[in-house]
Amino acid sequence: ASQSAAKGDDVRIVYNNVTELHRWLQTFSSTEVNVWFPLYADLSGGQTSEGQYQMYYGNPSAASPLANLNSIFVPQADANTVGLWHFQEGSGGVVHDSSGRGHNGSFASSEWTMAGKFGYAGLFNGASGLVDFGHPSDFDVGHVTLEGWINLAAHQPWSMPGVLAKESAYYLEIIDGRFLHFTAQRAGNNGCGVSSWQQLPFDTWAHFAATYDGLKARVYINGELNGQVDCPGVLATN
Repeated sequence: ASQSAAKGDDVRIVYNNVTELHRWLQTFSSTEVNVWFPLYADLSGGQTSEGQYQMYYGNPSAASPLANLNSIFVPQADANTVGLWHFQEGSGGVVHDSSGRGHNGSFASSEWTMAGKFGYAGLFNGASGLVDFGHPSDFDVGHVTLEGWINLAAHQPWSMPGVLAKESAYYLEIIDGRFLHFTAQRAGNNGCGVSSWQQLPFDTWAHFAATYDGLKARVYINGELNGQVDCPGVLATN
């Protein structure tokens, strides 16, 4: 039913027939259409919204739609963001950076899956699978926050798959099967590490985060502090 020159460009989401919203057409074929868009107003506490959002299609003269991933999926980029990868490509060997800094990654020995937290996700084997973002100077930072979503499959308890890392500077990994471990390598000093108090769940999407602010290294699971250690200094560069 799409009538635009680029099929799917005429699929639009509008709030109260006035405000057009950003939308991401994740899947668009003759058998399946998946559309993601941000809510105009928050819904919480079991509330529902009926009749406030409209979907339009069938306009042959439709121009490029509003489709900024950072307006749809969290987290959103700000002035401090040096890399943001939503993994919404679904195919191919490139993971695109949405931070505006152009740090695209090379997707190697890995697969795509539609069973992600927000549709597509990267599927890694815990050994050779990875995304390589190279070594841009943007990643040499004195303080850092790393965050994302992970769905951990059962694996051998002695394996230690990495999650996010800049070698010899800061790295986040899984240890002892299911614990989140963050290491901050300080300039001119030894590294300091902290492990989560709780284990990550298996076969469930969990939000992880690790921070280093020059005083403490911390790890979080699903928004809750899950481990911290005193660690004064500045991160090493490499």
